[in-house]
Amino acid sequence: MNLRRILRDRRQKLLLQLARAGQENGFRRLYRELYGPVSGYIGARVTVVEDAEDLTAQVFHRFLRGLDRYDATRASVTTWILTIARNAVIDHYRTCKPQASATGAAEPVEELADVLAGEVNDPLADLVRREDLARIQRLLQAESAEIREIFALRFGQGLSCREIADVTGLGHEAVKQRFARTLRKFRHELTVNEPKGGETSHGNWRSECKAQGSA
Repeated sequence: MNLRRILRDRRQKLLLQLARAGQENGFRRLYRELYGPVSGYIGARVTVVEDAEDLTAQVFHRFLRGLDRYDATRASVTTWILTIARNAVIDHYRTCKPQASATGAAEPVEELADVLAGEVNDPLADLVRREDLARIQRLLQAESAEIREIFALRFGQGLSCREIADVTGLGHEAVKQRFARTLRKFRHELTVNEPKGGETSHGNWRSECKAQGSA
């Protein structure tokens, strides 16, 4: 785990403790810090702006009601609220499906895999050339929804493999292995198809892959 994430987690846990103690400023600061990750996560998966805004508000309402249930030994604050956000997106799509309303049957999470996968956002662009980014995005589209969700959470929300496991319910080793395997596959594709005579400009991507493969 990198230093920035360690400091983030410590700060957020302190703010949550203040919020639990009834200090409104603690919750306001925590809200400001978490709003971007939550709204970004939901916005990448819910295309109707009004629905995305409503869901974001619902997530923070659930978050506030559940402050006393937060267990700092099990997950970071960011991981916990993104888990709430993921469940809110699942509930949203289950309730808006006509067949679900008619039959009363909940749609399996597996059927929502493509929705939950979301998209890999801009932070990935910092690691590779623009043309390589386009190639990686094309490669990702050929992968399973599960792999796309792992990459979206890693590069879109900046989560570690362990945090991704907490959010998705997958095992840590499963996330770690699938992430590392896909990274190796992408590195191979980029290397094999590197233009002859051109400089290797995705070294930052390779370094990130190496670091995160063991996260």
